[in-house]
Amino acid sequence: MPWLFEALDPEGRRITCDHNQWFAHILAGHPELKDGLQAVKNVIEQPLFICDDADHEDRIVYYQRQPTGPLYLRVVAKLTTNDEGQVWTAHLMDGG
Repeated sequence: MPWLFEALDPEGRRITCDHNQWFAHILAGHPELKDGLQAVKNVIEQPLFICDDADHEDRIVYYQRQPTGPLYLRVVAKLTTNDEGQVWTAHLMDGG
């Protein structure tokens, strides 16, 4: 299977992350997440909150506060159906 991981979000959606998206997109732009694959999966499975992406109707955004600093891990998934999607991007953001 080509997925690095598969996660089930609290709303029952199956979200996957593939090798290309993780290495060519996420880590290329956000190298601070080099050890963060499990953290990204955790955000999807146990987010602090979930919201729609205001700019893209086919995307959903997951947030989870990180244990150190005023940071949140933000994970965006692109929905392919009502109950499935793929990780589109992930990055740390200031919570202040």
